[in-house]
Amino acid sequence: PGLSGECGPAVRRKWLFAKSNDPYITQLQDSIKEIKVSREMGVRYVLFTEKLEEEYRDGYEAGEKNARISIIRNALSEKGSLTPQLEEYLENANVPTLDTWLRFAFEAGNCEMFLQKIGK
Repeated sequence: PGLSGECGPAVRRKWLFAKSNDPYITQLQDSIKEIKVSREMGVRYVLFTEKLEEEYRDGYEAGEKNARISIIRNALSEKGSLTPQLEEYLENANVPTLDTWLRFAFEAGNCEMFLQKIGK
């Protein structure tokens, strides 16, 4: 296909992807395909690594939270039974809050005192 007459984007795109017997045009078309694949793979790689980092952070934070909840449960279970409401408070708390509650769990004489200390 030639480029005579109108040479707008549609015509150029058509020319660029049309089969050609010219080795230079074929090489150019192959190079463009490689660049596109390489660029797409680069974008996919960046998105993939960002997703991995996000999953790692989420998993790490969940592990930290679960560890703190487990310690609080163990400390409080020796001082009485944990109510479903207390379990819910623990599950809904964030890590910094649980850090504070850890100290309260060891200081409290029983579960009711712990609830008072955490303001529930």
